[in-house]
Amino acid sequence: MRALQKQGIANIGHYRYFSLNHLLLAGVTEKALQANRGAFTSVLNHLTWSPDLVKPEAIESTKTVFRVNIEDLRWERGRLA
Repeated sequence: MRALQKQGIANIGHYRYFSLNHLLLAGVTEKALQANRGAFTSVLNHLTWSPDLVKPEAIESTKTVFRVNIEDLRWERGRLA
């Protein structure tokens, strides 16, 4: 909730959250977590319409929960329609 409050009420609908926490709970190594963080970033950038690279923001200390502003990805309703 604190993370949402920092962004301001007007922006709440623009953010999506992603988690790799299931990997942490499964006991994977830090090296495997880092590889999965990189893979997540890569997939996200393959799905964007933006010419700029988008880096998900880790929002907690284990770096397994990420926030992404979908405006940065240029995901727009009707774009593919």
